Amino acid sequence: MNSPVMHMISDRPRLSDLTDAVTTHERSLDFIRYAGCLVDTDNKRSQALTVFSARFGIKDPPETRADANRKLELMQLAAVTPGTTTDATWAGPLAPVNPLAEAFLSYVRPLTILGRLPKLRAVPFNISIPVQTATAGAGFVGQGNPMSVGSLGFVTVTLGIARIGKIVVITDELARHSSPDVSMVVRQDLAEAVAAGMDTEFITPSRAPGGVNNSPGSVTNGVTPIAPSGTTAAALMKDVEVLMAQIEGNYADSTDVVLIMRSQEARMLARVSLCQTLTEEGGNYFGTSVICSAAAGTTITAVKQSRILYADGGLDLSISKNATVQMDSAPMTPPDQTVVYVPLWANNQVGFRTIRYANWKKAEATAASLVSPIAYAVGT
Repeated sequence: MNSPVMHMISDRPRLSDLTDAVTTHERSLDFIRYAGCLVDTDNKRSQALTVFSARFGIKDPPETRADANRKLELMQLAAVTPGTTTDATWAGPLAPVNPLAEAFLSYVRPLTILGRLPKLRAVPFNISIPVQTATAGAGFVGQGNPMSVGSLGFVTVTLGIARIGKIVVITDELARHSSPDVSMVVRQDLAEAVAAGMDTEFITPSRAPGGVNNSPGSVTNGVTPIAPSGTTAAALMKDVEVLMAQIEGNYADSTDVVLIMRSQEARMLARVSLCQTLTEEGGNYFGTSVICSAAAGTTITAVKQSRILYADGGLDLSISKNATVQMDSAPMTPPDQTVVYVPLWANNQVGFRTIRYANWKKAEATAASLVSPIAYAVGT
């Protein structure tokens, strides 16, 4: 029998995992700090590196060897300027700092629903992908009897380049401030903007594919929802069972099915079902993974991960003090003469433009099911 001490040790995070988390945290902050240095130097990369080195480089007393190597790595790699498909003529792309950009993206991914779905089928952009739609089947064959001949069904799917964008505007003073606390605020704003945009597009039923925004559309768009059986906690548990039964009826293997819901529904479900592995942060509901996201809104969704094709093209971040911007969370598209543009330079402001390249598509219409619209009452 395993001792309680052994269980406690096995449950603790590994040192390597903690080290990776700290490294990602620090490098993602360096990414934003470097952006501030670009603001100081009017997007002159070589000067920005000098400023960054003076502010955040190797100093006395000596830093640890790992941290010193990290700073040196930034200074060496940031001078390289590769081409990019979205290089803005009015701003300085931060994509050259590859290790830091990837660290920032590693910080963003766990904040999104997609980033917490490890079994999605990863595919490249603009490549034809064969998707199997039917199996050949097989059966026992008696001695001397001929075997049946089956055929496989395939369709071809291509994921084009799609992007999610957001502009965050802050004051020039805030961008220039070198305090780590300010860097954390800017990083959090940018990360949350990207995450919220992706989650909304991925899970909201009203998000249809195409349109002026060239959206992939949500995986729940066009899916006939299951009507809730009531508003009590007992109804919630019943509806989740019906939801699971529907998607499990479509797939013999449901080990990669994930439930997506808000924290309040997860908390209520854990209480009424007495499930010890489910919390308001997600977890596991009797063998099924649960992801909590505010973007779920009035839906509870079940997704078959392996039947979702996903293309991840990384992230591009640009800054500008000279752009004019529609200061609107829902800008007019296309704009007309009534649109009021705000010049950033005249208002002593800086714009951070974040573009996240991602696209997804259901391999089959049955890859997602949902219960909607839900209105379960807390305390019932």
